[in-house]
Amino acid sequence: MGCGSSQAAVAPDPVVPTAPSAQADESGQDVNAIDEDPKKPAAPADQLPECRLRIFHVNDVYSLDNLPLLRSCIKAMSEGTNVLTTLGGDFVAPSLLSSIDHGHGMVAVMNATPIDAVCFGNHESDIPFLSLVQRVQEFNGVWLNSNMPSLSEESAFEGKLADHHLVKLAEGRSVALIGLLCGGGKDAALYRKDAFNGHANKITPVLEAVEDAVARTQHAYPEADCIVPMTHQNMPDDIELAKRDFFFPVILGGHDHGVFNEEHNGTHIVKAGADAFNVAVVDLLWAAGTPAQSAPTVSVQMIPLTSVEQGFAADPELQECVKTHQRPAEELKEVTLAVLPSDPLLTSVGARAQECTMATLICSGLRAVAGTDGALINAGNIRGNKVYIDGRVRFADLAAECPFPSAQIVVEVPGSVLSKAVSQSRAPWHGAPSPRPGAEPGTSSTALHFDDLMRADPDTEFLLEVAGQPIEAEKLYSIVIDSFLMRSDPVLKEYAEAHPENVAPDETGQPALPMLVQYFCDKIWATLCDVDGDGLVQLEEVDEFFDLADTDGNGELDVDEIMVAMSLKLGGLDVTRVLAQQCVSCADADGNGKVSREELRNFMQRESAARANRTI
Repeated sequence: MGCGSSQAAVAPDPVVPTAPSAQADESGQDVNAIDEDPKKPAAPADQLPECRLRIFHVNDVYSLDNLPLLRSCIKAMSEGTNVLTTLGGDFVAPSLLSSIDHGHGMVAVMNATPIDAVCFGNHESDIPFLSLVQRVQEFNGVWLNSNMPSLSEESAFEGKLADHHLVKLAEGRSVALIGLLCGGGKDAALYRKDAFNGHANKITPVLEAVEDAVARTQHAYPEADCIVPMTHQNMPDDIELAKRDFFFPVILGGHDHGVFNEEHNGTHIVKAGADAFNVAVVDLLWAAGTPAQSAPTVSVQMIPLTSVEQGFAADPELQECVKTHQRPAEELKEVTLAVLPSDPLLTSVGARAQECTMATLICSGLRAVAGTDGALINAGNIRGNKVYIDGRVRFADLAAECPFPSAQIVVEVPGSVLSKAVSQSRAPWHGAPSPRPGAEPGTSSTALHFDDLMRADPDTEFLLEVAGQPIEAEKLYSIVIDSFLMRSDPVLKEYAEAHPENVAPDETGQPALPMLVQYFCDKIWATLCDVDGDGLVQLEEVDEFFDLADTDGNGELDVDEIMVAMSLKLGGLDVTRVLAQQCVSCADADGNGKVSREELRNFMQRESAARANRTI
């Protein structure tokens, strides 16, 4: 099966059917219009032979790298069984590649693995909605959605989202699947206002939705031996779900990035950790002679795919598929993203002992993309130790400066706490002992740097300004920050423990690198659209630029036209096709690889509002 083929991928051995379930039963009745107390028919008198369903489960897969290992594992461990492969949400974003292709490469590799069933994760809302529609249409398996029904009703999905799905096994048994996504109630803050085209606001919380979801599924498939939920929510919520006496044999989880294999109230809860470094191999076994609709016994193996001891070699065919789809991201790594003025000199040297311009630039970029009042980063996360004599900032430079993939989250912090955190973290710059034993005097890896709209007193390091205005002690400021700092900085940790409601979950965040790439692409668009060069972008200028750049007059800007415009306006920048593609991807709301006038106008208005230092 070729990589990215539109045909259904063939699995290594006998594979469970995965055709989406019908929306009506044989009588034509809508399966969603059910009785409140559906009755399951009595088990048949005849008994069934031994039956095993083997499930390979992964979750929160942002990188393509380990999927060839997963395919090899599936091949090696699938013989003689019914096989189902599942992915518990968070796969189309966030990553450097998804910032370019909006998850197209990931879905193509999932199809080639193949992955049979998925549920939504919160990060599926990170890409433009029309791109998400395309990803759902491209996926060859079953995409489950059991607690956001208004999304499934969108005509664009053409019935591709399944409320439930029946897996028919070779020995006459069957297993029903449902998919549940965190949201609503206490999890409403996970989503921006327009997430999932506004449908995130209509998510029914999992623990409220599960009873009806189970009832609908039992009504649709009275013959099913059991129901297996795929979930994307925190582990404590999965534990609570297991306690609800629905007698699920196993919950195939996601959202947490840790590895979990626990049993609660007779229900196994498994999460494989992020990025397919592990796969949970779950066996559901019915012994010979077990009556129909009896619960299976469950066994779980957590297989470390990258372990030398396991001996899995990357599947060569899928490895080539990964290389093909990863190529734009690899090319982007060699690209120059910006050429900055030499005054002030851009440098990351001495970040642990003083303010430095690269730290300020990084924080300013994160603030602009997150649309917050400010941004903080600790000195230990500025690691390039480089002077940028020519002012050129390459992707490779950003990767060297910010090598850690931890999430940048948004927190609400009072001015007084913010100021205290900065001042206390910088105390070693002024003679206080470093919190790290053996550190060079006058330095601290925990010193906090901030963006260009924040200012501190040079003697006390207490903040004087935030967002370009005098700081107010009691005002809550939105700050984008590495989630690790909310657990490691003593001042911020104390605040986070006292006010958890003001600290976004780690799962809402994004790595710094894709955010910084977006920042520089936004700056490129701003420069292109600033026709008169006064530093301000008006809608009239956006239209004027569009008319100039649309050389074929078809009403859309393609990559070639953007490359020409960049060459004319950004003479000092090495214009490459992959950089132009990245810029197009930022503004391409419908995912067709081009930018319409309306898309560009909308994008520039959003970009301007986020930066708050331009007018439009």
